[in-house]
Amino acid sequence: MPKIFVITTGLTGMLYASLEIACELEDAGFEVVYGCPQDVAETVERYGIGYRQLAPVTFDTEPVIPEFHGLLRSLRRIVHRAVHSGQRRREAFRSMKIGTVLRALESVGPDVVLADIELHEYIISARIKGIPVIGLSPWFSLWRSSRLPPLWKPTIPGENRWGSRPGIELDWFRTTASHGARNLANGLLSGFTDRASMLRSLSRTAKIPRRELIGSLKFPRPFIYRTLPVITTAVEKLEFPHDRRADLYYAGPLGTHRRAALEMVPKELEEFLIAGDGPGKKLIYCTVGSMENAGSTIVEHAIDAARLRPNWKFVVSAGDLVLNPDFGTLPKNVFVSKTIPQLKVLERADCAIIHGGIHTINECLSAGVQMLVISGGRFDQEGCAARVAYHRVGLRRDPLSADGTSIVSDLEKMFATEEYVERVRDVRDSSIAHRWPVASALGEILDSESEWVSA
Repeated sequence: MPKIFVITTGLTGMLYASLEIACELEDAGFEVVYGCPQDVAETVERYGIGYRQLAPVTFDTEPVIPEFHGLLRSLRRIVHRAVHSGQRRREAFRSMKIGTVLRALESVGPDVVLADIELHEYIISARIKGIPVIGLSPWFSLWRSSRLPPLWKPTIPGENRWGSRPGIELDWFRTTASHGARNLANGLLSGFTDRASMLRSLSRTAKIPRRELIGSLKFPRPFIYRTLPVITTAVEKLEFPHDRRADLYYAGPLGTHRRAALEMVPKELEEFLIAGDGPGKKLIYCTVGSMENAGSTIVEHAIDAARLRPNWKFVVSAGDLVLNPDFGTLPKNVFVSKTIPQLKVLERADCAIIHGGIHTINECLSAGVQMLVISGGRFDQEGCAARVAYHRVGLRRDPLSADGTSIVSDLEKMFATEEYVERVRDVRDSSIAHRWPVASALGEILDSESEWVSA
């Protein structure tokens, strides 16, 4: 069986999702090696997967410009970029460490590279080496469609003027024009030593057609690929209806039993969970991921909701916000911690208050838990919240209108009917029955005529 080199950024959600993919491939008989620029060796090895530490990715390739002073300092910076353009581009290229990337690929010797679509250096380098390469994504579709709003927008198709086909097309036109102008500006201002310019130059070495790269200023930066086959961990049954991109395979929902078996519930949390259980009791899980300041506000609102409903219990995963003094004295029905064994708590939860991150949505779906999404407004969170509302697997609440009272109202609306939780379970069960097994998707891609796998 082929050797698969799975490469990701190591961000928490993608790390665990991709490890499930790696295990699924191993179960199907493939040899799998996992590589990452972050040091995640301990986590990967707990799954029994072979690991290769990779060099960090350089996201800012523009060389430093000497400090100039005086009224003409801006002009002198421009002149410096122009006079030293060749030297600066060579420095920018060296900062990408492409030689190190190529040597890593050579040392592992994979038959196929399955690379996070944010790791362009590895995707393009695999193409240079003639190794079949497939993209790995956590997101719903990022590609333009007349019935699919941009993923970073809160638009629901069919609702208001932005949800009409002309509105969606206009949104895409504005997005494309903005991306093109900004990418050109970034190139000019850096003397074409920015990461996007350097990656485009590298892609020419790999003989990748120019039109293959679609500029992106949102995510994943700085571009996506027009025809690269992609396996996504997202759930197709939660996507908006549209004409699916031919080379996009939805592998979600992925299994969670391996990670759940590794999670440990601290004694204090277990005591909190079992204390006072009985009829009418509800357990609400709240997580804010990496929302920073917005996350602090949502945690405060969740605590206010707990004060209004003392017969409900709230478990809050607050990350670095756990020491926020604005939370005040916590009511007895609230448990706050920096980290929470999420899968273990979701097994018992009646609802989850989340920020719209795709990985948490997937895990709520797998656990059959209805959601209240208060979007953090970052990356795909607006689009994910819109999909939760559209498919009625939960409610979405505008962050500007969220407070303790509105959260209680939304939760009571869901608790008053079985509609939302039944819908979650219907979508989950249907998705499991119709998902693409990763090995099957991989086999179909390798049997295709895509230039990305026939090199």
